Amino acid sequence: MTNFLLISIVLTLFVLSAGAANLRLQDSGDVGIAQGEASLPRINEDEAVRIQWANSGNTQSRDLPRPKDKKKAHAAVQQRLTACQAALSSASATFNPSQSPCTGLYGRIVRLRPPMTAVECLSKDPERLKVVFVMGDDGLGKMIGKAGLERLMAIGVTADYIREALANKSTFKLVIFSSFNGEKPPLATWETLVEVASELYPADGGKLYNQLEGLQSTPFKEIQRKTGLNFFSVLGGGPTGEHYITPKKLATKLEGTLAEVRLFLYLYMDANELYAGDGWTRDEAGNRGVREYLMPDRLLKEMNGQYRVLDMLVEL
Repeated sequence: MTNFLLISIVLTLFVLSAGAANLRLQDSGDVGIAQGEASLPRINEDEAVRIQWANSGNTQSRDLPRPKDKKKAHAAVQQRLTACQAALSSASATFNPSQSPCTGLYGRIVRLRPPMTAVECLSKDPERLKVVFVMGDDGLGKMIGKAGLERLMAIGVTADYIREALANKSTFKLVIFSSFNGEKPPLATWETLVEVASELYPADGGKLYNQLEGLQSTPFKEIQRKTGLNFFSVLGGGPTGEHYITPKKLATKLEGTLAEVRLFLYLYMDANELYAGDGWTRDEAGNRGVREYLMPDRLLKEMNGQYRVLDMLVEL
């Protein structure tokens, strides 16, 4: 097996109720995971957390230290957030890589469906998508001076998705936030994506790993063409659709072909048709955009105020 970066997060204060595995299915295309599937818990910064990193087979495990001076550290983060927010909010601002106002920060563009008007978490669908793609400070820098549509294109959002979102009166927000205890999330590669998906859905892990090489080497268009399906339409049809693949369906009813695994990752890991799996976003022309990272979904109320939410006007 190729070397890859494994991130495993274990919360010491995490209580499961008897019905926690029965996750409610959402409506309209973006849906929740089926009964009995695992979920990666969101990070709560007030809980004791142990992160275990494994890189090239070498595992190190340690407790994350708390800042000696929380107030001072918090104030420093607030200053960076304010400076980054000001730069991102200015249409005339320009980005200077050597003097980035967003150093050490991360960002994610979140879609809000009506009637939602406020961001609660980083995931656009927290019951279905337990992990999210985020950009780092270099990506935030490239957002400076750009309009909302340009920002979406830079992070690998398709024109079809944007048209559907606007037609359904959705809005977009840019959330900027500090890293969790200074730990850098892993780049969004195929290895990382399959590893995290296997942690979330262990019953599917073997089938996911079996197709890792194919995922790395086969273009999305080729996979989709051979199925005769439109993956975006499958997503829109929801879990009752004939071709929709839930974690349980993949584990118990399907062989786990390359096409089935790719569709599953499209539906439950948000790996859309532009996902390249090399740590960089792509636009529809194939141009490289910004570095993207993978991290667990996070509730904004658990970020101790170390975030900002910016409005984004998106027009086609």
